[in-house]
Amino acid sequence: MSEKSVLVFCAVGTEEIECLTAVDVFRRCGFRTVLCSCGAGTSPGSPVAFSHSVAISADCHISEVPAESEWDAVVIPGGMPGAKNISEDACAKKVTVHAHKKGKLVAAICAAPAVVLDSWGLLPEKATCYPSFAETLGKRYVAEKVVESGNVITSAGPGTAMTFAFKVAGRLDAGAAKKRAKGMLVEDL
Repeated sequence: MSEKSVLVFCAVGTEEIECLTAVDVFRRCGFRTVLCSCGAGTSPGSPVAFSHSVAISADCHISEVPAESEWDAVVIPGGMPGAKNISEDACAKKVTVHAHKKGKLVAAICAAPAVVLDSWGLLPEKATCYPSFAETLGKRYVAEKVVESGNVITSAGPGTAMTFAFKVAGRLDAGAAKKRAKGMLVEDL
């Protein structure tokens, strides 16, 4: 088991593919991966209704995560209203801003770069997101599947979830990511 730790947020309306692909890839890479529910409509021990009516039980609730906890990466899936629900959670913001200030990896996909990172003041000079949110990013928007800018990784949407997850994993442990990608027949990294 790797010593790397990853916190992945989920909220009511989170996009299943973006969230669960990331959790799956990180766990296959041997990272300590915690799926954390947050936002309106979530509570400790209760399943979370994702964007396509799949109910998922998170590992913990944001109320159980100290604001200054140490994570190697914080990952924010998109989906609506999931991204909005995450953006409105003050505790999730504190955890993510703390990680960012410490130089840890912050990654967001789909609506999350525009809805979450931008509202939290964490959007880098270049980023990508789901095309319908590109206007929010303005000149920072880059029409690519995945964009890396400093300690922030952004991605376009559900179809880029696997590439996104492996980009994050590769930044945490390139060897583990490469080995797992090969074993999963992922070749477009």
